[in-house]
Amino acid sequence: MTSFLALHNTLLNSLKRIDTDVMTKYAKELQSNAKEYEKALEEMGIVIDDSGAFSISKEGLVQSDNEKWQEFVKKTQALSKETQTSAKSSLDSITINRILHGISYNKYGKES
Repeated sequence: MTSFLALHNTLLNSLKRIDTDVMTKYAKELQSNAKEYEKALEEMGIVIDDSGAFSISKEGLVQSDNEKWQEFVKKTQALSKETQTSAKSSLDSITINRILHGISYNKYGKES
């Protein structure tokens, strides 16, 4: 569980740093998903801070509604897969434009 929470936080931070409309959309969807399950997560000892990141409360993880946890994990995994697919599609598009048209991009994804 702690590994999943760490991966979630890493993904959320990465999406926020990329700062494109699409990646911002996925970051908001991850945060919305966390808010939807916030009560169940809190009952398990998982706290969501203002940025949407997870941490474990002082009391630590407790047994709670495993079904809600599984729902949350499945939904988060689906959002992560969707994010990965979109990122790969964007990278493929950039690569094709670079190869076929000689277009290059700066670190912000803008043509240079």
